Amino acid sequence: MPAGNQAPPACARRSAVSTAGEPAASAVTAAWVPGQPAGPGEDGPAAGASWRLPADASCASTARAHLRQALADLQLPGTLIDDAAVAVSELATNAWLHALDAKPVPGAAGACAVPLELWVYRRGRPPGAELVCGVFDARRDAWPRTRPNSFKLLPDDKELAGPLLDAILADNPGSGHGLGIVAGLSDVTGCHRTRSRLSAHSVPGKVAWFTMKIPSSSPAAQPPPVHLTPVQAARTLAALLTARGIPGITHHHGTRTQSMVSIQAGFTVQCRDGTFQWLADGGGQRAYSDLTDTLENIIRIHEDIASAGRPVSG
Repeated sequence: MPAGNQAPPACARRSAVSTAGEPAASAVTAAWVPGQPAGPGEDGPAAGASWRLPADASCASTARAHLRQALADLQLPGTLIDDAAVAVSELATNAWLHALDAKPVPGAAGACAVPLELWVYRRGRPPGAELVCGVFDARRDAWPRTRPNSFKLLPDDKELAGPLLDAILADNPGSGHGLGIVAGLSDVTGCHRTRSRLSAHSVPGKVAWFTMKIPSSSPAAQPPPVHLTPVQAARTLAALLTARGIPGITHHHGTRTQSMVSIQAGFTVQCRDGTFQWLADGGGQRAYSDLTDTLENIIRIHEDIASAGRPVSG
């Protein structure tokens, strides 16, 4: 990973909780720490990495540099890396313009002082394995909107060498080129409420993100081997949720084949058969190897519920 990789708070690094006879998996804990040396197919790429971005116009070029190196380490194709670099540049620039450089608004006091964060991780298995990349900011009062005709800023042949793409994006570092580019280069885009990964108090905010399909021929398409008992999975998920500032997290262990994590907002996550499962927000299921994606989904649901002030069951 490139220089400047930032580790999460110490509480996140101590995410695995151990008890007699049921230690939490140390590999998953290590994988949560960005920058741990890990090759394709190991636990590191599953957890991904996070970086703080500078609070100026250089945030876009810094994000491109971090992402290029991270995806090269995963041995992803050059065209995918180029497309991801363009997309993340747009997300970072828009976050700088509308979160850091924007005028303060009522209800967003102090938000501009929170650094932007770049997140990247993989999820799923072939043929549906995906790269997930997002830029976090602490402004929930301002949400991204696409602009029309944004594709005109890219040439017809978008498969350009990395330095040339970086030069195109550097022509006007003070303004974004339109989030339509992100939608055009990626498979799915979105933005949701979440909490920071790298700030000391896990600040509430939002993340704008995109996904890209990982070719089945790539080593990174295969999920890493993660061997967890339901008890270990529940304890690890509970500790990571607590580290991200989600209150009132408890875990319950019925049998050796099923454990549950209860969230104060009124829903539970079941850990069984090698998967995390929940009913809230239409339901969801993720393999233990997709711990990072599970964590982000649960935080999103919690923050939506808290924002709406409504209870939920599931």
